[in-house]
Amino acid sequence: DLIYVCDPVMGDTGPGLYVPKELLPVYQEVILPLADVCLPNQFEAELLTNKKIESEEDAIAVMDILHSKGVSTVILSSTGLGSDTHLVCLASHTRSGQKTVVKVLIPKFAAAFVGTGDLFTALSTAWLARTGGELKLALEKTLGTMQAVLARTLQHAHAAAAAGGLDKPTAAMMELKLIQSKQEIENPPTGIQAEIV
Repeated sequence: DLIYVCDPVMGDTGPGLYVPKELLPVYQEVILPLADVCLPNQFEAELLTNKKIESEEDAIAVMDILHSKGVSTVILSSTGLGSDTHLVCLASHTRSGQKTVVKVLIPKFAAAFVGTGDLFTALSTAWLARTGGELKLALEKTLGTMQAVLARTLQHAHAAAAAGGLDKPTAAMMELKLIQSKQEIENPPTGIQAEIV
């Protein structure tokens, strides 16, 4: 009954690889076949599958490749398929020969945060477990909490910057306000709606 959740922290668009490229085959051939759940960002998903994502159809094909490696639930935590106002999260789950694909539009904040990927993975893992793998509901709850944490973090950061006479918050001021968001972590706000595609 052990579930292996893999967040393949390998890199991201912009900075590129965080790990030596020699580790890529280890992820592809050893780690992925062990994983029940995989949460790559677009950059990592493209590396793992050797396929570019330029459309939703490409993203679904990439998730299918990951399914073929034995991963039952794939969540593309963020893709470049969004707009100036939102990111697009796509996810897919296979169970008993049935596949469900879910899409969520995630409102963007005009700020850079550190630790959002870790929080997303932690919340997704918790809500997948608590909902019995109900992908749509798990993502709605995960992203409801994420939006609340980020809004609170940004509000605190701007207040701290203003109190310090700064034009903008420092990186330290942008540390995620997790303890202050305990209520929203335990009881995610509603408002984020996922759709089955």
